[in-house]
Amino acid sequence: MDPIKLFIKRPILTSMIILAVVVFGVFSWPKIGVDQLPNVDIPIVTVTTVLPGADPETIEKDVTEPLEEVLNTVPGLQKLTRSTSRTSRRSW
Repeated sequence: MDPIKLFIKRPILTSMIILAVVVFGVFSWPKIGVDQLPNVDIPIVTVTTVLPGADPETIEKDVTEPLEEVLNTVPGLQKLTRSTSRTSRRSW
């Protein structure tokens, strides 16, 4: 027998099936265990260095290049983005 015809001919059976699905759904809802806002750690590190009174070329040679060489040896590092060296206008 076609299920559509069965549901039309037997409305009480249809109502009981729908009620059973709703009841099981309500009781299962707290046990699902899915967070709407999961706690995710984004693996990004930003390094800022300051060398007061130095020009960008000196910062590049004395600070940035040695730091990049050491950071490239970190295990699991997938990408090292371009660094910039500039004169700071802020007083730290």
